[in-house]
Amino acid sequence: MTKGDAFIIVLFSLTAAMGCATAAPAEKTEAPLPHLAAATPSPRAVERPTAQISFAGGEVAVRRGEHLIPNADAGTALLPFDLVQTGDSGRMEILLNPARAEETRLEVGARSTFYFDLCGSSEAKNGRFRLLKGTLTVELPKDGRTSLTLSSDATRAGADGTVFFVESAEDGALLVSCAEGQVSCRGADGSGFFARPGTAVESSANGRLFPKMLPDERLAVYRSSWRIEKDASLAKSGASTALALFSALEAHRKALEAAAEGLETQAPVLASWEQRLEAGGPFGPGEAQAERKAIAAALLSGLAALPSFERPYYRLADLADRRGAGLALGGSSAEKDKLAPLFDAFAAKRAEDEGRLGRLRRALYLFSKLNASASLADLFGDRARNLKPDESLLELEDR
Repeated sequence: MTKGDAFIIVLFSLTAAMGCATAAPAEKTEAPLPHLAAATPSPRAVERPTAQISFAGGEVAVRRGEHLIPNADAGTALLPFDLVQTGDSGRMEILLNPARAEETRLEVGARSTFYFDLCGSSEAKNGRFRLLKGTLTVELPKDGRTSLTLSSDATRAGADGTVFFVESAEDGALLVSCAEGQVSCRGADGSGFFARPGTAVESSANGRLFPKMLPDERLAVYRSSWRIEKDASLAKSGASTALALFSALEAHRKALEAAAEGLETQAPVLASWEQRLEAGGPFGPGEAQAERKAIAAALLSGLAALPSFERPYYRLADLADRRGAGLALGGSSAEKDKLAPLFDAFAAKRAEDEGRLGRLRRALYLFSKLNASASLADLFGDRARNLKPDESLLELEDR
């Protein structure tokens, strides 16, 4: 991974009053996202839900491993590493730790894709989010104990506030803003700026940070115009953006495929772990060490390969769907001539790639649930100590 591969936002709640209102529901449609429509329906979840959809409108889908929950609606339970997606008309609200009084609310905009790992205790709640594309708004509780990490591209940021916004574009550009509190943003080169009411922070496609003076009354308008401008840029130079994404995807394909193949050799073990999970029994400290280490070794390769592949993959998936709906990507004739065969090849591999990513995410979840008593160092050894923070969305520390 390069320095510009990670955008980390750590959120800590304030005791100030909340200021994020939930949008009024839109009419719910029954059409699933087009590229997920043929997937196998998901079985009933037996695990305790980490989050729950409280409102869903338009195109909303959840993928759990290789299985699909199409037309996900209010009340749908979410588990760690479930892939959550919205289409052109889709938006939703999610409650994290829904059984607790201090809820964290997450609003998801149209054409967004993300997943999370969330754990909690009576003393603290911690979560890790990976935003692959789209728009998120987070409203934290005022208990002073909630910690969230959100990763995307190019920058590291520490936030201290109650309402926080992240907008992302296909080329990797980001807009970070907040309604109250402040967000400390750090670039790949070590530079830093604060996003706070009156000042947003933007990250260009190459990861360069710069502040944007923005009066409170202009924030909503500017966020909307930023997204519109990024969409409009696709009509001018979208071909070069897509070509860059294809290049990044293929640069990391071999690593992902190797990780997926390693995980396939452990398919019988993972199937038995699914049964164990349904029975509700995690491993004890010295139990099944050989198979746990074998899965850990396969997952180590997956953790290193996953972030660099999934970011360009899901942005290209969005562009492919939008091209199918009539979006024309602008650019030179030479650039546009290269796109058709690349998108054809992408479509041919799409179901297989989606399956690989889904199986890897599900294996990460199984490991985290069944190995609660094992530390990362116990099972991964010295290689785990060299794992970069953004390569380990999953922290296999003692829970």
